[in-house]
Amino acid sequence: MKYSFFDSVIICVLLAFSLFGFVQACSSNGPIGPGTPGAAAHNKAPTASFEVIGDTEGPTPFTVTLDGTSSSDPNGDQLTFLWHFSDGITMEGPVVEHEFESSGRWSVQLVVTDPYGEIHAAEPMYLYSWGLANSAWPKFAHDEQNTCYTENVGPMLNHELADEGGAWARYWRGGVQNDVIRGISIGYDGNVFYTQGVWLRARTASGSFIWDWHAGSKISSWPTILHDGSIVIGTKTGWVHRISEDGDLIWSTRVSAEFWETVNLNSAVNVDGNGHIYIGGYLALFSGPMETRGRLIALDLEGTILWTRIIPHGKWFVAGSAYTDEDNVFADVVMAPALTTSGNIVINGHGGRIFTPDGQLVNEMSYIPDSYGAEEAPFGPPSIRDDGRILFPGLMFHPDGTLNRSMSSYSIYAGWNQAVAIGPDRFDVVCKSYKNFTSLVTRTNEGDICTTALPMGRIPWLRLFDAGVAIDGLGRSYTTTKGLHAIGPPESYSVSPYIRRYSLWSYHRPTNLMTAPVIGENGWLYLGYAKDIMAVGD
Repeated sequence: MKYSFFDSVIICVLLAFSLFGFVQACSSNGPIGPGTPGAAAHNKAPTASFEVIGDTEGPTPFTVTLDGTSSSDPNGDQLTFLWHFSDGITMEGPVVEHEFESSGRWSVQLVVTDPYGEIHAAEPMYLYSWGLANSAWPKFAHDEQNTCYTENVGPMLNHELADEGGAWARYWRGGVQNDVIRGISIGYDGNVFYTQGVWLRARTASGSFIWDWHAGSKISSWPTILHDGSIVIGTKTGWVHRISEDGDLIWSTRVSAEFWETVNLNSAVNVDGNGHIYIGGYLALFSGPMETRGRLIALDLEGTILWTRIIPHGKWFVAGSAYTDEDNVFADVVMAPALTTSGNIVINGHGGRIFTPDGQLVNEMSYIPDSYGAEEAPFGPPSIRDDGRILFPGLMFHPDGTLNRSMSSYSIYAGWNQAVAIGPDRFDVVCKSYKNFTSLVTRTNEGDICTTALPMGRIPWLRLFDAGVAIDGLGRSYTTTKGLHAIGPPESYSVSPYIRRYSLWSYHRPTNLMTAPVIGENGWLYLGYAKDIMAVGD
């Protein structure tokens, strides 16, 4: 068959159209992979999404299962999954399981990537765990053993720089309430929560207003931050309140005793790995024997009272005063529960008590008083060492509650007017010595390291909320008596005992109405100074 020139042109045109259609079909309907020319120009970014299989909170160690298979890609490409956890762990795969070993608020974020390198990150999700965690701050939800130790680092400047204004104090007015600051805690975002009279207040790290919450009666406890950022407080009239970190009331529970006696919750609050909240107090108007005056109360996270136990409350005679001959003179001893390494609860009073989480009495702790009249002194707040031993200021007990030793021979005697902090290799005790001056005594397992004299306040005793000690991540001690004192760590533990520790700097003030210091992640110290907040930092 012969073709004319015109036929050849027609055939070429038809072939060209056919080839163009084939190319169009491949570009619009055919598979386009990473190696296909021009494929990236047609790619669309994926979308990351995930969900939690099971609970979003629980006791430490808390295990969570995360499912990212709801993530999608508009091109149908296979995705890679990368999970970022705020405890520093990363994991791969569409479905992962992760265990949080410490208590607190944790975040997780999923990032998906397609074969072309397009990525998308889902919004972070918060997860909560609670339980023993000895390295965080503040009291008590993240310091359940009441060690007053934090890995955060406080102001680092030496005494000379401090004199020149290197380390300096900022003040902001606590609030309109005509009352002193009771106690301070620092939240997850660095916000400062404190109690003042009938108010629970929230401020930023620099003192800017966030919110105030009115409790209806005077708050007598330290503000305790739970695993989800909410705050628990107790009042002098027996109310326990849980307030969200946004300042909204979650629940209120009234604690009462026999015949509806008012319970003053003059306490610190603690929470254990079962989600039980523990708070101590005493009968405010009771005139009977001290053996039946104190209380330890357990509640769940919803505010339901689980059980109440009677704790002997401390009696204190004031020598030379009009109250010396009264049978029931007492100090308003702060009842501070601490959690042992096995999960039991230790609380002070006149002596100490150990209870199981369900309220069963394990042991009663007492000692033979020394010749200085310490039999009249109630126990100070307990702290728990990593080896399980229970430390009251001046006394140490084995985990089962049997006496380990008394430290009276080391210028420390048992009493409520002292504070203690336990670091990784030592413990510091702020105490009133027999010579009526205040000192900071440092001890290790081997014996005394040193005694540092501190100025005394206008009254010759201390209280947990009016004085205290904290140890930072570099081993420095910060303590309040009559002023704020920063004391460097011992140079070496190989030297002989009784070496004076180096004082970094001090802020002397005309009153001892100071709370124990807390240390923020920003390196600042915060403490209540009468009606003001004092923040000290770089």
